[in-house]
Amino acid sequence: MFISIIFGHTEKSKGGAFLTVNDYVKFITQTFVQHYDKSPHERKTMKKQRKNEKPPFLFRWFGIVPYALMFFLKKNKK
Repeated sequence: MFISIIFGHTEKSKGGAFLTVNDYVKFITQTFVQHYDKSPHERKTMKKQRKNEKPPFLFRWFGIVPYALMFFLKKNKK
């Protein structure tokens, strides 16, 4: 029953936003094939690019507060 709810095997979900099992397997397979069709060098390049685009650790975990404190402390030292 749980799987039927997730993958949309209910009468109410016809035409809804749920995926069927076949659609889900097709999506996962396409994603897997697209990933491994790329060369290892290209995958490494994309991984480095994603890593460089990430915001710094403090900003991801605590928002703007650490930057405001650092700015305030640097301003007070001068």
